[in-house]
Amino acid sequence: MVDEGDNKRSPKGLIDEIGEALAGISKLFGILLAIAYVVGFVVVNAGGNLSSLDDIGLFSGRYIAAGFLLILYLGVIAALPGRAFLNVRKQLEWRTKMFAERGHYGLWPFILWVDSILNVTFLMVLAVVILSSVSGFNVPYILVTFAMALYFLVDYTFDWTDLDLKTPRLYIAIRMVFAIAVVWVFFELVFVDEARRLFAFVAILCFALNLVLDRLERFKTNPSDYWFMGTYGAFFLIATAGYFGFTLFGDVHPRLGGGLRPQVEIFTSAGNRKNVIADADQSNFDPVIGKLVVKNRDVVIVETDDGLLTFPISGTSLIRVSKIRRSVISPAQIAELRLLANWIGIESQLDEFLQSTEDDSSDD
Repeated sequence: MVDEGDNKRSPKGLIDEIGEALAGISKLFGILLAIAYVVGFVVVNAGGNLSSLDDIGLFSGRYIAAGFLLILYLGVIAALPGRAFLNVRKQLEWRTKMFAERGHYGLWPFILWVDSILNVTFLMVLAVVILSSVSGFNVPYILVTFAMALYFLVDYTFDWTDLDLKTPRLYIAIRMVFAIAVVWVFFELVFVDEARRLFAFVAILCFALNLVLDRLERFKTNPSDYWFMGTYGAFFLIATAGYFGFTLFGDVHPRLGGGLRPQVEIFTSAGNRKNVIADADQSNFDPVIGKLVVKNRDVVIVETDDGLLTFPISGTSLIRVSKIRRSVISPAQIAELRLLANWIGIESQLDEFLQSTEDDSSDD
């Protein structure tokens, strides 16, 4: 008979197991930190995100922050549209088989294919909204999030009641209508520069991620090709880091690990203007517009079309320019916004937003 105490782990054994677990976690974190540093180095140095005034050491924490920012982007994309994109074929085969068993032929296979594409596109828009919010992009997503809430409400209602299985044709038709509404609102009403670049990044990553994972799936059963899998995955990650740094990194606020240089207007005295700008017109009091590079107790340095300009802090005021201006939104889009705002009862919020876009700047 085995003593009951023999099955219990000793305190020393438990401590050893905890130590091994912590060692594994530390090793994993070390690997993740190394990956974040490498990809962050590529992100920060891609697309001219550094100027000659940026004094960044080889082991700067800025690289690690940029790397984790990219990892966050990849995680959201992989979890939402990437996962759906990978499962399109499986889901389409299952739904087509179910419809065929119920005698639903005709155009339904094509309709199911369109529904799958719409679902992936919807999740791309969802990823854009989430990443825009995380990145601090000043993009008006009120109507998009409202349309998404209706989509999820309908989708989960069908799921909870099993109506998606009892009345699949009705479910697919209604889901397609709401998905089209979300995509239309996004592309027609809030497709500003940051959202456009981010959507392109998400779409390209979905296709590329699908190709990479499909390639790795083919080679995972052959240990002799592990080196190829590692090289293939590393190349994808480095290429993604370069593309991210070239297109989106400069739009993300520095507090979030990004490389945004805020657009500013510089108002300075006539003497400062004469000393800083060659052949300056003393009767011209228009502000100098550029991207803020450095601001400290002594100087303000901005990057303009004419190069870097350095203004003494004395006699100089700086105003940050709003990233969204009324000119971004066309009159036709404003009319559509008002129509939808009146329909859902948010006229006052829309008026406040449009008023804020008229104010080009706010005090720094």
